[in-house]
Amino acid sequence: MLQHRVDVSPFWLKQETRAGLIPHSSYNPRQRSLRKGNIMNSGEFLFVLVVGLFFLFWVLGAKPLFTTLYIKSQLRRWRKLYRREFGIELGKVVIPKQRLDFDRLIVIAAGLTISQVLAVLRKYFAIWPPDVTNFDVRFNKNDRVNTETYAIWTHDEFHARRKLMDLSAYGIRAGGVPTETLIEHLLHELCYYTETGEHLDRFSVALCTGSLGFNDDVPCVSWRSLHDMMYISSRGLYCHTATADFCPREVVSLPAKASAQAG
Repeated sequence: MLQHRVDVSPFWLKQETRAGLIPHSSYNPRQRSLRKGNIMNSGEFLFVLVVGLFFLFWVLGAKPLFTTLYIKSQLRRWRKLYRREFGIELGKVVIPKQRLDFDRLIVIAAGLTISQVLAVLRKYFAIWPPDVTNFDVRFNKNDRVNTETYAIWTHDEFHARRKLMDLSAYGIRAGGVPTETLIEHLLHELCYYTETGEHLDRFSVALCTGSLGFNDDVPCVSWRSLHDMMYISSRGLYCHTATADFCPREVVSLPAKASAQAG
């Protein structure tokens, strides 16, 4: 009497057998269970080990090393710029701790004035208004003053971050958000232009809320492509209308003594 043999092998084995991955005769349930229960093979374990060691090396050694080299590179460029444009030899510069996304170092030399920076900028492009000799007197209230050389960190982008675009100048100062002063922003423009040939604030207006004028007006800086010139104006501190066109640049700085006239 003929007996009909029924194939009782698992479904996954039938699929692998048809695909030619394993022969039907080599099926071993115990070996399959061990293969299914194994978390990772030796190759996967080696890969995870290498990645872990690299991450540990980066955190403990490589990252601080690259950060130090990055800061020294930026500081070297500032020394060259001051020597070339102002005839100033920078001495010791105390640099604040860098925060994430704040990757542009700005160095403000002791005793440097707004008029000096504007005179250098005029060698490269036009500036409005033509007479800017009174800006040092007009915007005499500053969050940071350069009685000594100091440095700040800010964002290395041609436009300000939209994070603060919904705040007025008053709201930014009331909230204690540290932002660029006028001289800091002008130096930012100088180094950005000499390195890239492009201008900051081509599609927006930079609110320099770190500085205030006689009537608590805030200096504003923008690039007018139509007239091919930098435009410096002012905006009332208590003008509460916040628009995306007017936006300050947040900075990271060491605790600094504000100017004596600052309120």
